Amino acid sequence: MLKEICFPCFDNIVFCHNNISEGSLVVAGEKDQRKVQVLGTDLSCYNYRSYDFGNMFAQLQFDLGNTEYPHFTRDRSHTPSSDTRRNVISRYVRRLDIPVAQHKLAEEKLMEESEKFMLASHFLWGCWGIVQAEVSELKFGYLEYALAQFQAYFEHKILNNL
Repeated sequence: MLKEICFPCFDNIVFCHNNISEGSLVVAGEKDQRKVQVLGTDLSCYNYRSYDFGNMFAQLQFDLGNTEYPHFTRDRSHTPSSDTRRNVISRYVRRLDIPVAQHKLAEEKLMEESEKFMLASHFLWGCWGIVQAEVSELKFGYLEYALAQFQAYFEHKILNNL
């Protein structure tokens, strides 16, 4: 069950965006002076830090900008590789206020926990799609989206022996 896979979670609870994606980040400035602005904070709240990473990694395979029904596409090849995920997490950990000697352990912990929370992300957005299909007036393939999220959930679970 998902609960047994994700919990207990030994990660920190921090203020999270809970929906980081390409569309919610604006990067501006020159290479050495880049600033990131975060948009769409309506889902923000306290959560496990590793959920934010897991959700971001899991949802990169979904593009919600398609103009044709069902108004999303899924491309598994956009899921970041383990090396890419480790690179993102490593860059994040280097900015934490912890001793350098603890960086490797913090990276490993975040990698492991975010991998599990990728499952939770797919499950959550699958359930969201089912609810939205019933209550939303927008012309979007919510049930198709839910099915795609649940397919991603089972694929990730099987591929990663979770």
